[in-house]
Amino acid sequence: MSNFNQYPPTNLELAPQTFDLRRVNARPELLAPEQLSVQDLGQNPLEIDITNMPLIDEQTGLAGIIDAGGVPIKLYVFKDDHGNVVPDWVMLTDAGFDDQEEASHDNVKLPLVSLTADKGTVNFGRQESGAGRLGLDDSKVSRRHFSASISEGILRLSDLESSNGTSVVTSAETNRSQRANKLGRQLGRTATTEAIPLRTPEFSVGNIKYQVEGAIPTTGRGDMYVVSSRDKKGNARRFMVYTSVSEGNLRSSQGFEEVRVGGIRQKRQMKGAEMSSAAQYTQDTQLNPDFAAKLLESIDGVTGLPLASQEDYVHDEAAATTLFKDFESNCDVYSLPDAKLAKLLFRLPAGRLSKADLREYLGGDATQLAAYVQRMNTALEQSGMVPDFSAKPSQSRVDMHPILGSVTREVYTKSGVEWHMKRDQTGRVWIDRIRSVDNEATPFGTDKALLYSGILTSKPLEYKTQSDGLPATMRQEMDGYYADITPLLATFAPIRQYRDQRARS
Repeated sequence: MSNFNQYPPTNLELAPQTFDLRRVNARPELLAPEQLSVQDLGQNPLEIDITNMPLIDEQTGLAGIIDAGGVPIKLYVFKDDHGNVVPDWVMLTDAGFDDQEEASHDNVKLPLVSLTADKGTVNFGRQESGAGRLGLDDSKVSRRHFSASISEGILRLSDLESSNGTSVVTSAETNRSQRANKLGRQLGRTATTEAIPLRTPEFSVGNIKYQVEGAIPTTGRGDMYVVSSRDKKGNARRFMVYTSVSEGNLRSSQGFEEVRVGGIRQKRQMKGAEMSSAAQYTQDTQLNPDFAAKLLESIDGVTGLPLASQEDYVHDEAAATTLFKDFESNCDVYSLPDAKLAKLLFRLPAGRLSKADLREYLGGDATQLAAYVQRMNTALEQSGMVPDFSAKPSQSRVDMHPILGSVTREVYTKSGVEWHMKRDQTGRVWIDRIRSVDNEATPFGTDKALLYSGILTSKPLEYKTQSDGLPATMRQEMDGYYADITPLLATFAPIRQYRDQRARS
């Protein structure tokens, strides 16, 4: 514990104050007055660039101490494997947390809050639900005391008209340690996953029991969730649920596969049974609706899930192969009833629109693709499989796409098959999903019965490298890795019919 109980601020522009740090568990030399700066949030909100600020302790990632009316709260940053501060993730924890000890169930039972960019602004106070886990039940803390949010490396802190003010203690100079500077990242992960007995939601779908074990914070698309399952035979699995940026849907993943590119170790997201000749990961990995509904319901309002790291779920080649095969064994892939249509759909999978893919699957280029789409459209129109889009959809709701924003999903059902049509506010339309109504959840949270739909259910946004076989009229490049291929999708017969019906209604 620190021997420095009180000290004046080093920022002379602020009114004199004293801070009681007797409850702050830190090495005494770190809290020396000449090394610290104090800023009063009661005068102005504070914006801190956590990626460039000097830390109070490089060794553990201790970045500051928030003083809520005399009640101190420790603030930590996290570092990646290269020693760089993660820009959209900080942890607030009880000031008595001992970051010098290895976290375990026995010696660490203090509350903490993981604040990430996707959580938005979080209020802290004696009666705030988020801060309740910090144990802010001290009478010195106002009902609503201060707020915090983080985005693009900027931490914003504001006093919420508290009765006795909020101040922030930061370092005026970096105290560098000879020990590893990555412990700040490890501290937060170890403390949350191993030490804090937080609520982990459980639910069942059919004969399978699921438990949300934790979350992996990401930048820009929401947390990944780590889920375990146990089937009726007692077999246990662990998988992850994440939001696909290009598709905008929640998907299931077995984790990450370790690959080597040019001798450099890399990891790639595992997406279902990709090794299978019948694989269509954009469909296979989408969640079973019952599982998705219960998952979202179970995590609604839960802000204290244990944290994990992607590195904990990276599998070598042998383990990845086993997981791929296990996923495949839990799914049954069926073709659509019309034989001619089914044969055409199996010929060109979704996501295979590169120059090399068009040569491999169609024996040519975009000219052969146009001819293929025409044959597919004719087969669709003759099959009687396409629903009547002039009828009222069986389901309608608004989803959020990470890039395209607000999108409307409408579900039309014919002959026991659901067609999930999506459109955004600019007029893009795509077929998000074609699934059998008669279905059940797998141990990976996906549909057991899968209908093979090929290129028909292509994503609206495709990786540039996977769509460079399309002509400029069928493909519009976007920022980052993606290209908008909805001009191609607009030539598909069901999408044309859907758009025509909407224009008439």
